[in-house]
Amino acid sequence: MSIKNTEIYQMFIDEDHHRLKQMNWNDIPYFIKRGDTIYKLRHHWKGKAWLNQQSSRFQENEWYAYFPIAEKRDKVFVSYVYEKANTSNWLLSSYTDHARERIYPNLYWCDVGNHPYNKDIRFNHCWVHSTFAKYCHQWVLPDLDIEKAVIFPSDL
Repeated sequence: MSIKNTEIYQMFIDEDHHRLKQMNWNDIPYFIKRGDTIYKLRHHWKGKAWLNQQSSRFQENEWYAYFPIAEKRDKVFVSYVYEKANTSNWLLSSYTDHARERIYPNLYWCDVGNHPYNKDIRFNHCWVHSTFAKYCHQWVLPDLDIEKAVIFPSDL
């Protein structure tokens, strides 16, 4: 398998990809594409106090927001990371160099440092995101200012 077989790669090249047309029960798209970035809809049950401290817009949007999950920068594919408090530390401590190269064959960059968001806001990657992340070139943290990083459904 390669990055070209992932659904996120297909979303980058096909504006009519079925994932970009899927809607939730409230008729809100699960995925959106803005420029060279793909966002996934998230609803937060936990961490509402922290989100409210960041922006009242989270509550105004009933705790829904689109988080960036993938970006295409020319020929470089980027995955945004949300699962771990410190992804770079996890990557270095969990795998030998050989195993890391085999499991993540294209990865040559991972942002260093702690995740900027509260632990209740971070989330596990869905299968679509995880598969893409396995073959992308860079893993990056989202913008420190969560309001700048996300797109609110009310802005669609």
